Amino acid sequence: MIPQSEKENSDFPAEWEDTLKQIEIHLATGYPRKRLEAISGLLSSDFEALLNRSRIRASWSQREKLSKAIAELAEWLAEEAKHQQTAVSGAAVTPTFQAIQGIIERARRGNKIVAITGGVGVGKSEAAKAYAAANPRTHHHPGAVRIEFKQSDRNSTAAMSKILSAMVGEYGVAYRSGHLLDDIGKAHRPGDILLLDECNELGDAAEVIRNLRDSFQIPLVAMGNQDFDRNVYGKKSTFEALASRMLRYDFPVTTEADVDAWFVWAGLSGAALRKVAVDIAARPGANGGLRSLALLVNECRDLFPDRPIDAAMLKDIARQLGRPIQIKRAA
Repeated sequence: MIPQSEKENSDFPAEWEDTLKQIEIHLATGYPRKRLEAISGLLSSDFEALLNRSRIRASWSQREKLSKAIAELAEWLAEEAKHQQTAVSGAAVTPTFQAIQGIIERARRGNKIVAITGGVGVGKSEAAKAYAAANPRTHHHPGAVRIEFKQSDRNSTAAMSKILSAMVGEYGVAYRSGHLLDDIGKAHRPGDILLLDECNELGDAAEVIRNLRDSFQIPLVAMGNQDFDRNVYGKKSTFEALASRMLRYDFPVTTEADVDAWFVWAGLSGAALRKVAVDIAARPGANGGLRSLALLVNECRDLFPDRPIDAAMLKDIARQLGRPIQIKRAA
């Protein structure tokens, strides 16, 4: 759809535009469109029309409905901002975060296809979200859009529908011809990049990544954990053609330098507490990573809001929640 000119949008309320820009950023980072539709109280078709700025000269009753939707979305945005201030969430600028952001930017500028693999909780998704938030694909401008796959996307039709709906909305997908691969190519604009996250959930549908690249030569970043690594690059992989096309960057575990950057960003201090944080986050597996550390720190703050977090508290909370620190015994 061709964006309306600035003149055509001259009567579009400025406060509406501010809210919609923030909503477009959330959509670009992978926030579920259906949830935002529910918050707005609009049908999919009306929600897409609002994003497309195509009904600004509607009837009074329609304008009232859209105005109410904007108010609901603005209230939700305010609550989200308040939550960000009261919990350790979002992205700390760690060395791994910076490295992943650089890889994405080079892929976009150089029109490359790359794979970013790594351990659970190292910050892959947060880096992708932050990149999309800073460079969002919107109705008016090309940019990044992040797609997070689920186990339900393990066939090519479901995976391509997920990608297309992230680009043009589910309402647009429902009325298309069914040629999903071609429709994705048509929806792509110069300057767009697709950030395909949780590709470990794709299984055999990972072949969609190669099909997109071969058909349209669009920049792609495929991200996933060790399961995705094994699926594509393992000895028994059936995706040699895909593996040969992608430049792979691997971040196996959270590094001590990552923890140090996160530690300061989260407002923590103290040598003993830092050591416990490193022991938690820099270990491999589901109990490690910055995600695990953030969960434990947030739990400490929820349970003891009037006490500063110290090493004993964090270690005890980790034990209570089934993520204890293993004592390293001398050989």
